Amino acid sequence: MAAKDLYEKDYYAILGVDKKADAATIKKTYRSLARELHPDKTKGDKKLEDRFKEVSEAYEILSDDKKRSEYDQARQAFQSGAYRAGQQSTGDFSDLFSGGGDIFSQLFTGRRGPRKGQDIETEISISFRDALFGKEVDLRLSGQSSAGSTITVRIPAGVSD
Repeated sequence: MAAKDLYEKDYYAILGVDKKADAATIKKTYRSLARELHPDKTKGDKKLEDRFKEVSEAYEILSDDKKRSEYDQARQAFQSGAYRAGQQSTGDFSDLFSGGGDIFSQLFTGRRGPRKGQDIETEISISFRDALFGKEVDLRLSGQSSAGSTITVRIPAGVSD
């Protein structure tokens, strides 16, 4: 699944449920659609098979509270323009979009996603104690596009270099 699907596909509309629908309503609607569209029942109709896959994909996201919450947040952020190319962000979203095979790990990998920014490198010195236990360090950025910006870098516990 491409990253654009996260904000272009409306899983609520695909299932035909309201955005505020509870888990029971989503499950009931999915089961009804799955019975109607199941490939065993539609006998090779490619359009209906694709629709069945789309409905199953929507149910996979909306039936899981965590995935549903992540989907809603990602969709809202993209619709509001919060992830436009070149925009600085504060905070660590690695937990939000981690998960190996789930669709949210692909958020920033699609062709239509934000363009990759320029790498910034610097060296800092930290104490042995900070290397052992970890620390957050504020760094001030310089350069044309990021002059005056400050980012917080988390140095993990046990870092060796």
